[in-house]
Amino acid sequence: MNQELELLVKELPDVKRTEVVELLNTAFKNADEWTAQVNALEVKNESDLMTMAMAETARKNAKSARLQVSKLIEEKRTVVKQRMASDVLEDKLLLKAQQMIDLKFKAIEQLALDKAETGKRMIQQRELILHNDRLQQMLPYLTTEAHSLYTSAKLHELSDASFEDMLNGVKASHQSRVDAAKQEREEREKQETENAVKEARYLWLRERMFYLTVDGTAYIRSNINMRLPILAIKNYTADDWAMSQTEILHAEQLLADRVAKVAPYRWDANGLDLYNLTEQEFNKKLAVFIEEKKQQDAAHTLAAKVLADKRAQEKAAATERFMSDKQRIELWMNNSNLCSIDTEGFSTESKELVESAIAKFNGFKQWVINQIPSKVNG
Repeated sequence: MNQELELLVKELPDVKRTEVVELLNTAFKNADEWTAQVNALEVKNESDLMTMAMAETARKNAKSARLQVSKLIEEKRTVVKQRMASDVLEDKLLLKAQQMIDLKFKAIEQLALDKAETGKRMIQQRELILHNDRLQQMLPYLTTEAHSLYTSAKLHELSDASFEDMLNGVKASHQSRVDAAKQEREEREKQETENAVKEARYLWLRERMFYLTVDGTAYIRSNINMRLPILAIKNYTADDWAMSQTEILHAEQLLADRVAKVAPYRWDANGLDLYNLTEQEFNKKLAVFIEEKKQQDAAHTLAAKVLADKRAQEKAAATERFMSDKQRIELWMNNSNLCSIDTEGFSTESKELVESAIAKFNGFKQWVINQIPSKVNG
């Protein structure tokens, strides 16, 4: 009997104590016996059906015993309540005993129930382990949406073959998504590369004076007679594009060389159609340009000389108007010059004769100048 109950029992009158003690001892003894019986039951595994059945029977019998004892106590309390005025202590004792015995038997029932349901719990635990194990195998291949779906699915109910088929299907779907994403990425990178190559080619052409046609179908450079269709530029292989670049650079160099040759003779060399000529045609045209330049230079030289002579004459005439008679005679004599004769190819005797004549002529000029009266002042 519980120590708390023993203390309460001691406070009862002797005439009542014996009856109460007998009732309580019988009840607790019965509870201890059932406790021993249930503790003696040992469920070995989920297949130990007999032991689990015995535990279930023990639970039912313990419940019956609890109800029977509770009934006896309740009947006793009813009697006690009839003499409530003098038996409050006994009622308190019996109520407490009822509660404690009720709790004790419920603990016995729970213990028996736990043992009776051992197989069920073991099955549930095994199913949970199997479910989680299969879910973990699928997780690397599931999308976020599919994860929620398979978490609530009863994966443990599938046979091994069915689960293997499901797992293979999930893997295949995952691989399809991976392949699709890879293909999309590769196509995007390929397109970006193609766009970059195309843009680089267009920039290269624009740097070399190629212009887009009005209809937008080709790049054209008229002064070297080249036309490159847009579609061809986009689809050229690296080798095709390299060949086109080489051809363009060769044409530019040829044009630059010809412009450099023509430039000294024509100020508009950059605007002339020099590329679309054969080498023979170009050399012929260059000779024409050279001859035209010579004629222009000769004309310019002659015009410059005529202009210079005219200006000299005008200057002399203007100067002469302001000279004295003596100065005008001196100027006239000084302008008479025999030294302008070219003696190249003359014999020695002829040269000596010319030199003697020049000396005599110069002496004569000086004599004339000396003969001018100083009084001649104009």
